[in-house]
Amino acid sequence: VPMHSPLGRSRSSPSGLYAQTSLIVAAGQETTAGTLAFGLLALARHPDVQESLRRARNLFNPWRRDLGFGYHL
Repeated sequence: VPMHSPLGRSRSSPSGLYAQTSLIVAAGQETTAGTLAFGLLALARHPDVQESLRRARNLFNPWRRDLGFGYHL
């Protein structure tokens, strides 16, 4: 149920604001998850790019060592 502010503009009820906030958070989470999934898939399909990123990361790693992530066959 819309309420009216002192300026005459309608505004959402607290439950409406909660619903909208929940929707925004869920949509943001879904977008982030999808972006990360496609990025990781692209890296899995292009090991040369993955290695290049690993070298770049190690360049800025203060301990200058591989952090042990990855699969080595």
